[in-house]
Amino acid sequence: VVLRADEASEVHNMIKKSSPGKTYSPTLLETASAQGTPHLEFTVEVPEAGEYLIRTASSSGTGVRQFQLSVDGSNAHLEKYDGLDANQPITRAEYSKLELAWYPGWRAQLSKGQHRLVFNWPGDKPTEQVIVDAVALQRSSRAGEATVTPESLPPSPTPSSR
Repeated sequence: VVLRADEASEVHNMIKKSSPGKTYSPTLLETASAQGTPHLEFTVEVPEAGEYLIRTASSSGTGVRQFQLSVDGSNAHLEKYDGLDANQPITRAEYSKLELAWYPGWRAQLSKGQHRLVFNWPGDKPTEQVIVDAVALQRSSRAGEATVTPESLPPSPTPSSR
């Protein structure tokens, strides 16, 4: 399941920017430290129950992982496993001139049905510049183990997919 930034149900203290092209969303969201604490919400329909990896297409892995993610009011856990470097894109390639890529994110056990994802920047941390293009929910193959293959990642954006 891929959620574009323009599909967010609530956005606070983030700047909406037009996409320069080759992004998932026609409108990108950028943290804005001068405007207060960034907040972003999505509603998503999950097709089947299981453990999900919740990842972002963004400009910074370490930056975006500063957000605290809650799913239906419960905190999601950061995605961690041996060999994972959250500073490195999962795809190892940027797909936009804004240097956007897919980064590791969080894990959550989800039931089939509708869920609310809430991304809040911690009030005690200075806001880093992060551009968010999309959020993907990928079902993990086994509990506690992430499987990343080219087929498991959302397709690269093209101007026609906007």
